[in-house]
Amino acid sequence: MSTLHHDELDLDPGLVRALVDRTDPSWSWLPLTPFASTGSTNALFRLREDLLVRLPRQPGGSATIAKEARWLPVIGPALPGRVPKVVAVGEPGFGYPEQWSVCWIDDSPPGIVDPGVPAGADLTGLATDLADAVAALRESLRRRWATRSCGGTAESRWRTGTPSSSRTSPPAAGSRTWTSTWTP
Repeated sequence: MSTLHHDELDLDPGLVRALVDRTDPSWSWLPLTPFASTGSTNALFRLREDLLVRLPRQPGGSATIAKEARWLPVIGPALPGRVPKVVAVGEPGFGYPEQWSVCWIDDSPPGIVDPGVPAGADLTGLATDLADAVAALRESLRRRWATRSCGGTAESRWRTGTPSSSRTSPPAAGSRTWTSTWTP
Protein backbone atom coordinates (compact mmCIF):
# COMPACT_ATOMS: atom_id res chain seq x y z
CA MET A 1 0.00 0.00 0.00
CA SER A 2 1.51 3.32 -1.06
CA THR A 3 1.75 6.29 1.30
CA LEU A 4 -0.45 9.26 0.44
CA HIS A 5 -0.13 11.47 3.54
CA HIS A 6 2.80 12.73 5.60
CA ASP A 7 1.02 11.63 8.82
CA GLU A 8 -0.25 8.31 7.51
CA LEU A 9 -0.73 5.49 10.01
CA ASP A 10 1.18 2.25 9.57
CA LEU A 11 -1.14 -0.43 8.19
CA ASP A 12 -0.26 -3.86 6.93
CA PRO A 13 -2.26 -7.04 6.38
CA GLY A 14 -0.90 -8.63 9.59
CA LEU A 15 -2.15 -5.72 11.72
CA VAL A 16 -5.53 -5.72 9.99
CA ARG A 17 -5.82 -9.49 10.47
CA ALA A 18 -5.11 -9.10 14.21
CA LEU A 19 -7.69 -6.29 14.57
CA VAL A 20 -10.35 -8.25 12.67
CA ASP A 21 -9.71 -11.47 14.61
CA ARG A 22 -9.91 -9.66 17.95
CA THR A 23 -13.17 -7.94 16.98
CA ASP A 24 -14.89 -11.14 15.90
CA PRO A 25 -13.02 -14.43 16.30
CA SER A 26 -15.49 -16.14 13.93
CA TRP A 27 -13.92 -14.09 11.11
CA SER A 28 -10.43 -15.46 11.74
CA TRP A 29 -10.77 -18.12 9.03
CA LEU A 30 -12.07 -15.67 6.38
CA PRO A 31 -9.65 -14.60 3.66
CA LEU A 32 -8.36 -11.03 4.04
CA THR A 33 -6.82 -9.26 1.06
CA PRO A 34 -5.87 -5.63 0.52
CA PHE A 35 -7.63 -3.81 -2.29
CA ALA A 36 -5.28 -3.09 -5.18
CA SER A 37 -6.73 0.40 -5.31
CA THR A 38 -7.55 2.07 -2.03
CA GLY A 39 -9.09 5.36 -0.97
CA SER A 40 -7.20 8.43 0.17
CA THR A 41 -9.12 8.56 3.47
CA ASN A 42 -9.36 4.85 4.32
CA ALA A 43 -7.26 1.81 3.56
CA LEU A 44 -9.52 -0.92 2.20
CA PHE A 45 -9.29 -4.66 2.71
CA ARG A 46 -11.66 -7.32 1.41
CA LEU A 47 -12.83 -9.80 4.05
CA ARG A 48 -14.48 -12.71 2.30
CA GLU A 49 -16.27 -11.61 -0.88
CA ASP A 50 -18.98 -9.49 0.71
CA LEU A 51 -17.27 -7.60 3.54
CA LEU A 52 -15.04 -4.55 3.36
CA VAL A 53 -12.68 -3.54 6.17
CA ARG A 54 -12.11 0.23 6.22
CA LEU A 55 -9.32 1.71 8.33
CA PRO A 56 -8.58 5.45 8.53
CA ARG A 57 -5.22 6.26 6.99
CA GLN A 58 -4.64 9.33 9.18
CA PRO A 59 -5.06 10.28 12.85
CA GLY A 60 -8.55 11.54 13.68
CA GLY A 61 -10.41 9.17 11.37
CA SER A 62 -12.44 7.61 14.20
CA ALA A 63 -14.93 10.50 14.05
CA THR A 64 -15.89 9.64 10.47
CA ILE A 65 -16.19 5.93 11.25
CA ALA A 66 -18.51 6.73 14.19
CA LYS A 67 -20.65 9.07 12.05
CA GLU A 68 -21.04 6.45 9.35
CA ALA A 69 -22.02 3.79 11.90
CA ARG A 70 -24.58 6.18 13.38
CA TRP A 71 -26.11 7.64 10.23
CA LEU A 72 -25.92 5.02 7.46
CA PRO A 73 -28.70 2.93 9.08
CA VAL A 74 -30.84 6.08 9.30
CA ILE A 75 -30.40 7.49 5.80
CA GLY A 76 -29.68 4.24 3.95
CA PRO A 77 -33.30 3.03 3.70
CA ALA A 78 -34.35 6.39 2.23
CA LEU A 79 -31.82 6.33 -0.59
CA PRO A 80 -32.56 4.84 -4.00
CA GLY A 81 -29.19 3.09 -4.40
CA ARG A 82 -27.10 0.59 -2.49
CA VAL A 83 -25.78 1.86 0.82
CA PRO A 84 -23.13 0.03 2.86
CA LYS A 85 -24.28 -1.57 6.08
CA VAL A 86 -21.85 -1.25 8.97
CA VAL A 87 -21.48 -4.76 10.42
CA ALA A 88 -18.94 -3.86 13.11
CA VAL A 89 -16.92 -0.97 14.43
CA GLY A 90 -13.55 -2.12 15.64
CA GLU A 91 -11.65 -0.49 18.47
CA PRO A 92 -8.05 0.73 18.41
CA GLY A 93 -5.45 -1.87 19.26
CA PHE A 94 -2.06 -3.40 18.50
CA GLY A 95 -0.59 0.09 18.09
CA TYR A 96 -3.29 1.25 15.67
CA PRO A 97 -4.96 4.31 17.32
CA GLU A 98 -8.26 4.63 15.44
CA GLN A 99 -11.67 3.01 15.26
CA TRP A 100 -12.32 1.22 11.98
CA SER A 101 -15.27 -0.54 10.38
CA VAL A 102 -16.40 -3.67 8.60
CA CYS A 103 -19.13 -3.00 6.03
CA TRP A 104 -21.38 -5.21 3.94
CA ILE A 105 -22.88 -4.14 0.63
CA ASP A 106 -25.99 -6.00 -0.47
CA ASP A 107 -25.02 -9.36 -1.93
CA SER A 108 -22.12 -8.25 -4.05
CA PRO A 109 -18.85 -6.46 -3.52
CA PRO A 110 -18.55 -2.90 -4.81
CA GLY A 111 -17.21 -2.46 -8.30
CA ILE A 112 -13.63 -1.41 -8.79
CA VAL A 113 -13.04 1.66 -10.92
CA ASP A 114 -11.03 0.89 -14.01
CA PRO A 115 -8.33 3.58 -14.29
CA GLY A 116 -8.29 3.00 -18.05
CA VAL A 117 -11.87 4.28 -18.46
CA PRO A 118 -12.13 8.07 -18.80
CA ALA A 119 -13.86 9.78 -15.88
CA GLY A 120 -17.14 11.52 -16.57
CA ALA A 121 -18.26 9.25 -19.38
CA ASP A 122 -21.86 9.46 -18.13
CA LEU A 123 -22.29 12.80 -16.36
CA THR A 124 -26.04 12.84 -17.05
CA GLY A 125 -26.47 9.52 -15.26
CA LEU A 126 -24.34 10.74 -12.35
CA ALA A 127 -26.35 13.97 -12.08
CA THR A 128 -29.63 12.05 -12.18
CA ASP A 129 -28.45 9.61 -9.50
CA LEU A 130 -27.31 12.49 -7.29
CA ALA A 131 -30.61 14.35 -7.76
CA ASP A 132 -32.56 11.19 -6.89
CA ALA A 133 -30.49 10.71 -3.71
CA VAL A 134 -30.97 14.34 -2.60
CA ALA A 135 -34.71 14.18 -3.31
CA ALA A 136 -35.03 10.92 -1.36
CA LEU A 137 -33.17 12.39 1.63
CA ARG A 138 -35.32 15.54 1.60
CA GLU A 139 -38.53 13.49 1.46
CA SER A 140 -37.34 11.24 4.26
CA LEU A 141 -36.53 14.22 6.45
CA ARG A 142 -39.82 15.93 5.58
CA ARG A 143 -41.78 12.83 6.63
CA ARG A 144 -39.71 12.42 9.80
CA TRP A 145 -40.16 16.04 10.88
CA ALA A 146 -43.86 16.07 9.95
CA THR A 147 -44.55 13.30 12.45
CA ARG A 148 -42.87 15.12 15.35
CA SER A 149 -44.17 17.96 17.47
CA CYS A 150 -41.76 20.85 17.20
CA GLY A 151 -43.35 23.08 19.88
CA GLY A 152 -40.54 24.98 21.52
CA THR A 153 -40.18 28.39 23.04
CA ALA A 154 -41.13 31.75 21.55
CA GLU A 155 -37.49 32.12 20.53
CA SER A 156 -37.47 28.78 18.74
CA ARG A 157 -40.73 29.58 16.95
CA TRP A 158 -39.23 32.90 15.83
CA ARG A 159 -36.10 31.10 14.63
CA THR A 160 -38.06 28.49 12.68
CA GLY A 161 -40.60 30.92 11.21
CA THR A 162 -43.58 29.74 13.26
CA PRO A 163 -45.85 32.69 14.17
CA SER A 164 -45.69 33.73 17.78
CA SER A 165 -47.63 36.56 19.43
CA SER A 166 -44.67 37.21 21.72
CA ARG A 167 -42.21 37.55 18.83
CA THR A 168 -40.63 40.99 19.06
CA SER A 169 -36.96 40.29 18.47
CA PRO A 170 -34.59 37.50 17.57
CA PRO A 171 -33.47 35.10 20.31
CA ALA A 172 -30.83 36.38 22.68
CA ALA A 173 -27.25 35.36 21.98
CA GLY A 174 -26.51 31.98 23.50
CA SER A 175 -30.19 31.16 24.04
CA ARG A 176 -31.55 27.74 23.23
CA THR A 177 -33.21 27.93 19.82
CA TRP A 178 -34.68 24.45 19.53
CA THR A 179 -36.26 22.60 22.40
CA SER A 180 -37.38 19.32 20.93
CA THR A 181 -34.95 16.47 20.62
CA TRP A 182 -34.80 14.54 17.38
CA THR A 183 -33.58 10.97 17.55
CA PRO A 184 -33.80 8.71 14.55
